[in-house]
Amino acid sequence: MTYCLGICVEQGLVLASDSRTSAGVDYASVYSKMHEFKPAADRQFVLLTAGNLALSQQLVSHLRRDLDYPGPAGNLNSARYLFEAAEYVGATNLEIQNTHGPALRASGQSSEVTLILGGQIA
Repeated sequence: MTYCLGICVEQGLVLASDSRTSAGVDYASVYSKMHEFKPAADRQFVLLTAGNLALSQQLVSHLRRDLDYPGPAGNLNSARYLFEAAEYVGATNLEIQNTHGPALRASGQSSEVTLILGGQIA
């Protein structure tokens, strides 16, 4: 089980996540579930991921790829407000869920990915 935490304090945001992954009782590993994006000088985002590691990794790769090769849906650099960045991340996650979720569920695997997005656009 993955744990992610976001706390709003007077000075800003505190974001934390564990780094343990598990692929069953015999295999545990370490993988950072906190991902930083600083696509421009006026913005910074931190994404915490929990749930299916493969789909979380695909989401992070997709977000980074879109920064290099923007598509019609935009990217983290084109968001004018933080909620637009959250909508973009959520829509991208939903697209990945719709692509891979049915096959994972059919094989008895969870396709669930939960996210906390924090950041600032100046």
